[in-house]
Amino acid sequence: MNHSRQPRLTRSTAVLTAAGVLLAAVGVAPVSAAVPTDLFISEYVEGPTGANAKVLELYNGTAAPIDLAAGAYVIDFYTNGAATPSGTIALIGTVPASDVFTIANPSSIPLLLALARQQDAALNFNGNDALVLRKGAAVLDSIGQVGFDPGAAGWGTDPVDTVDVDLFRKAAVTSGDTNPTDAFDPAAEWSAFGGGIYGIGQHTIDTGGGGGGGGGEPADSGQVAADVTLEAETACIELSTTSISFGTLGFAVEEAPATPNVTITSCSTAEIQVNASATDATGTGATWTLVNDGSTCGGSPDLGTNQYRLGITGPGFADGPIALDKLETSVAGLVPTASTTHTPVIWMPCSGSDGDGQRMEFFINYTAMIEE
Repeated sequence: MNHSRQPRLTRSTAVLTAAGVLLAAVGVAPVSAAVPTDLFISEYVEGPTGANAKVLELYNGTAAPIDLAAGAYVIDFYTNGAATPSGTIALIGTVPASDVFTIANPSSIPLLLALARQQDAALNFNGNDALVLRKGAAVLDSIGQVGFDPGAAGWGTDPVDTVDVDLFRKAAVTSGDTNPTDAFDPAAEWSAFGGGIYGIGQHTIDTGGGGGGGGGEPADSGQVAADVTLEAETACIELSTTSISFGTLGFAVEEAPATPNVTITSCSTAEIQVNASATDATGTGATWTLVNDGSTCGGSPDLGTNQYRLGITGPGFADGPIALDKLETSVAGLVPTASTTHTPVIWMPCSGSDGDGQRMEFFINYTAMIEE
């Protein structure tokens, strides 16, 4: 297997490019925050075309699983300023402790459906429709303002509004908005992705700590909960999964493996070379730069602040992880029907980096080449 960096082969044809988005939340824990006692809405996706992205994510931050059916958990919809529910969805299934539950309209894009634990065509809200999460008669959370129609622009101010957006709950929020009729400004408790970037599938909260340090300042304890999504059309390579997670990481963590692994299988009729590359972190508030020079925090060279490394490893990597950068790197050679397994690994920025409380995004790109 050749792991050296190579330019695109001149006597070859690109047969597949699989691009994936990595979404990472980084935040300093507040001095104190309440521990969740029940479900609340952790993400809201209102897509730009029809029902191609209508998703709600619920977070269970308690220490025990929650049986949705036994608890009579429902979502009520209030369409166009209605004061009474226009529709209701009864939730089913179980939400494990410290995990999320995603419900999606079945017409949502495959990337989102792959992460949904429940699908329901009634989940067909627009940005001016209020939503309420109930447990029996008790309101646990709400989005929008029941009884008020904000018009086509929805609630909030672009980019943090309720139209054509992915809103995710800020890490400091540990319980829902239980007054569905008060004024609603999403910027108070929500941040936003845009442009078809989705963070569904994981959520991180801050429940306290972070104290200490000089003069009582909070300690630098940025936490990263990262997902990598590999979006691919099956051509001459197939990818085994559409979502992996780095879990929760602090600054200066090295080589933390992501799970599950990604298995790449050749469906070509000839031997192929598989390349991989990555991009800088360019998401909201992120200014981190991708490097691949072998640096680590406190090492020589020192990774320093606002820089991170990304790589892949696996059974075929006898010399250790292969660091990725913006240039394509050869990561596998596969004969027809053969497979290889990759585990993404990350070297987090050193303490003191910018980006606390923000999310970043970058891409892992797989490209398969076949010689003519």
